[in-house]
Amino acid sequence: MADLHLLCHDPGHHAALIIPHQTSPHGVIKGEVFAHHYCNIGDLCRALDSINLKQLQVAGKLELTLVDHHVLSPENEFLSASVVEIVDHHPQDPSWLWPQKKVVLTTVGSCCTLVANEVIKRCPQLISPQVAMLLYGAIILDTACFSQAADRTTDLDLRMAAEMEARGVDSEGREKLFEELLAARCDVSHLTPSQLLVKDMKIASGVPVPGLPILVEEFVTCPNAAEALKEFSAEKETDVTVIMGLRIDGDLIWRDIAVFHLSKPEVAHEVIEWLKRSTDPALELEAVELAPPHQIPGLQLFRQLNIKVSRKQVLPIVRCAAESLVKQCQH
Repeated sequence: MADLHLLCHDPGHHAALIIPHQTSPHGVIKGEVFAHHYCNIGDLCRALDSINLKQLQVAGKLELTLVDHHVLSPENEFLSASVVEIVDHHPQDPSWLWPQKKVVLTTVGSCCTLVANEVIKRCPQLISPQVAMLLYGAIILDTACFSQAADRTTDLDLRMAAEMEARGVDSEGREKLFEELLAARCDVSHLTPSQLLVKDMKIASGVPVPGLPILVEEFVTCPNAAEALKEFSAEKETDVTVIMGLRIDGDLIWRDIAVFHLSKPEVAHEVIEWLKRSTDPALELEAVELAPPHQIPGLQLFRQLNIKVSRKQVLPIVRCAAESLVKQCQH
């Protein structure tokens, strides 16, 4: 999910899923996969730049549910006053506790597991076969089809998948569906490097952490990848960016991680040291030297040998590194 990914409830109107304007619905999962298995996603999603959220907020017509994240980027912090609920599976950021809000924050393999669980508890009749397939698809994609190698699956993930199967999803087609969704997610031919960076981004104490559906080692070979990183860093006004890559092929999983800076090598070095020193979890990083045509000034790349460590476990490490840097600047 992207930097701003939320449900917008405008009283008197339908709820809508809001996604960043840079990321089309096809950037999440290709439209033909949705059309075949689910529905026309364009009827459910609205681009961020197509709705004046500030105007709705001022008019008292905006209620937001943050899904799959609970940290707002600086440009979206004004929306915090309209947030009524958070549904997320990432570790709690101490700077974003959301007092007096309804918070569902539990570690599971897929945030859609939590969404499914809440809908079943509150309004189970909403889960039609179509909705069940939507939730089921996300659960198996996020857990790598309950892969033991990925080690992301929890008992609640399995229970909610079983609930969706009981509501009409064909469990025998699970592997085929996973392969289709994975292929669609990994097909980045329709996305520019800039879109890839914002497609699935989290924030850790001001540090952007984009997650890529390909390895960073592959990303740097894309035309204009260096320019995209520079523009991204300038737009986010960040000294450092942590990029995480992922590749899944059957039961095989590869991960890599890169740290990029525009002009602050000392900041990047501190973040890298935190990532290297981490023991809980241990990332087991191995430096990668890129071929000269693909070297990007300010970018250091590492293979992540411990493939079980996902981004939600890396975010607290990045957060600690960022907070440590702030303290150093204050002394």
